[in-house]
Amino acid sequence: MTRFLVTTLATADVVGGVVSCYAMNTMQEAQARKTFLHMVEGWGVAESMQSLYAHDKLPHFLLLTGVRGIGKCRLISEIIQRMFCEADESAAPCKHCAACGMIERGAHPNVRLVRGETQTGKISVDQARKLREWAQRTSTGLRVAFVPQGDELTLEAANALLKLLEEPPKDFRMFLVAEHPRTLPETLVSRAVHFTCAVPSVKVVKRFVSLFLQEDRLLRELATARKIGMLWEAFHRPEIHAEWRYLEETISRIMDEARVPEHWSLLQSLPYNADTLLLYELTLSRHIREKTYTKQMTHNAVLLGALRSSPPTSLATAHALTTLLAL
Repeated sequence: MTRFLVTTLATADVVGGVVSCYAMNTMQEAQARKTFLHMVEGWGVAESMQSLYAHDKLPHFLLLTGVRGIGKCRLISEIIQRMFCEADESAAPCKHCAACGMIERGAHPNVRLVRGETQTGKISVDQARKLREWAQRTSTGLRVAFVPQGDELTLEAANALLKLLEEPPKDFRMFLVAEHPRTLPETLVSRAVHFTCAVPSVKVVKRFVSLFLQEDRLLRELATARKIGMLWEAFHRPEIHAEWRYLEETISRIMDEARVPEHWSLLQSLPYNADTLLLYELTLSRHIREKTYTKQMTHNAVLLGALRSSPPTSLATAHALTTLLAL
């Protein structure tokens, strides 16, 4: 018999009420809703973007901003797949045709994915210029550029993209994802059709929770924070789920025994990236809720807000600040 997953999701209001959610879909029913676009039915930003596509009104430049982990990049990826999908017209990509497969692998010749450079993590002006040259080549058919790390654009790269967007080719579209519009030059934001990605409703989150047959602390934390993008990744990539569980357990152990010296070297060994920092924030949030980490809960709550608005340069920096506030 299918084991039902029972979880508790925190509501978004400031008083911190909770809603108990009992996900009763079987694995087979969940699998039937196999695309992210199906799963987020009722999520305003997804429906708005699907409507633009359905009415052939997708702009040349679309900017999507919102907090980490809620599925912004997955949403854009499936919109792009839908634009090239070879199957019969529908509200979501088929995920089986050659075009869908190439886009999923990052191998479609008419789709260009631009990420930060390996060494710096930043999107350089050279990358932006190459994208501009690619977009302006004489070509028949649609060309789409996707920049999933818009926060990492250097000023020079943003200016290079601006030149492309001032007179975009007719059959060119660009999607840019960022956490905060303020990290981008105003001149670039002003050229975009800008959607702010609101946190999904409890109803939407329940669909993602129902994918899992077993409950663990990480899944509860992701569900509580309504990180449906990370829930989707955890379900479809078990190796990522296992890695995140290890990181969450390690960070929690470090916080539980903040003054044990050997834990500092353990902290330094953790990969410093957006996912790890988000797991750090979620774990800190849980410790604040459970009041297990420090008596100065107000100070830690302020620190958490600071981490989210201006991430530190390393996890060690973040934890050093947290520990100082606990003294």
